[in-house]
Amino acid sequence: MKKVAIGCLVVALLAMLGVAAGGFYLYQKFGEGFAELASFSNEYHQIQETAPRQPGWSPPPDRRPTEAQIEALVAVEAGLLETIESTINELDQRIEELRDRFEAARGLGDIRELVEHGRGVTDLALAYKCRQVAELHEAGLSIEEYNWLREISLRALFVYQGSGGAEEPEPRLLEAWRVDPATVARVAPHVEILGRTLPLALIDAMMPGGGMEWPEGDED
Repeated sequence: MKKVAIGCLVVALLAMLGVAAGGFYLYQKFGEGFAELASFSNEYHQIQETAPRQPGWSPPPDRRPTEAQIEALVAVEAGLLETIESTINELDQRIEELRDRFEAARGLGDIRELVEHGRGVTDLALAYKCRQVAELHEAGLSIEEYNWLREISLRALFVYQGSGGAEEPEPRLLEAWRVDPATVARVAPHVEILGRTLPLALIDAMMPGGGMEWPEGDED
């Protein structure tokens, strides 16, 4: 599935970095390529740092986003889809190829080719992050509020989908995902957009040092 393939981007990259960390000979032989991959996380984090911030922001005690907050989130996600649709399609294709190459890699020559191909994937991921930061500034959302809205909306999305789109979500899913029926109802009209941006949320969540940052006191 495309969403699974995109979500596996960082797993593949971290696996390659693990090979670099564990294989001193490989690092010496292909140091430049591995160094570029190793710097990807740092650059991703630096871009994240340019996002608007609101120190001290925390979610409401009842963990219920307002209609206005959901609309602001959807505006950002819709803007991302509108401006980087071609990037997402290219990223999808490259990750499929990267996965195939990663599974097929055997000798040192194959690893060099894999690293070169992975560089194209990281460039696309960085382009996505730049566009996301720009959309946040446009919408007036801080990264803290955005990350929480994204998280709680995705929880509601999973409940909605798991309940088959029923008006009354299954209680066991509401309890498992720690979300209330009102939030599911507010998210329901936007399931298409949120579903299409789910792979991007997974990339953010999985990035070491540069991923989604849950505000203090909102831990799982």
